[in-house]
Amino acid sequence: MSVDDEKFNRIAKGFYELTKNEFIDSVRRVIYNNPNTANGFADALSIGQIKSKKWLIEELAKCAEFEQQLDLGSIYILCGWYGTLAYLMRMNPKFHIENIVSIDKDPSCEYVAERLNLDWIEDWRFKAITMNIHDINYKDTFRFPAYSKDKEKRVGHKSDCDTIINTSCEHIEEFNKLYEKFPKGKLLVLQSNNFDIPEHVNRVDSLAEFEEQTPMSKVYYSGELHLDLYTRFMRIGFK
Repeated sequence: MSVDDEKFNRIAKGFYELTKNEFIDSVRRVIYNNPNTANGFADALSIGQIKSKKWLIEELAKCAEFEQQLDLGSIYILCGWYGTLAYLMRMNPKFHIENIVSIDKDPSCEYVAERLNLDWIEDWRFKAITMNIHDINYKDTFRFPAYSKDKEKRVGHKSDCDTIINTSCEHIEEFNKLYEKFPKGKLLVLQSNNFDIPEHVNRVDSLAEFEEQTPMSKVYYSGELHLDLYTRFMRIGFK
């Protein structure tokens, strides 16, 4: 633990005492217990990433305009990264969420995502999984260990999804094959962007291009968010 890490921990603890903000304290716990993730986690908390996720939540919540809550059921968040979107979604009273599976091929994400969403792991309401999203079989249900009530043993759990979210479609190789596998009848929440960097192998230049890439039978929202470095595109609806 470096001096800078210890200073961050003390500052974050102080902010928590001032605001009682659970998110700040969760971030503190994640970085203090696993400082190697600090740089990646800093990217996840960049202004563009947070604005994009807040935008998603705001537009998705509008789908519940005439109801008290939008029932999202079981959610698969593809390329779930460090679990920040899962955290922000479950804090929103407009959403009814049965459980969330956060799936990412980077094994370092699993620990961080579960620390950030620790209070939802018991009785399995949240689980992070290390997996290539192309390997998901939507005809089956996930089976994975989850904590039992006594926290001393782990029990089997399975989940089928009602909602599929992917906020990084620009990163997905062979995206058309991934999209073809999405079952009909699932709510889709998808984001991409036009930021031209090597790892964005599936970036799109316009909303029209993203709409062509993600045909839907029923669309709740299709729009764009202009940020400092790029434009984010988003689609919400049923395939």
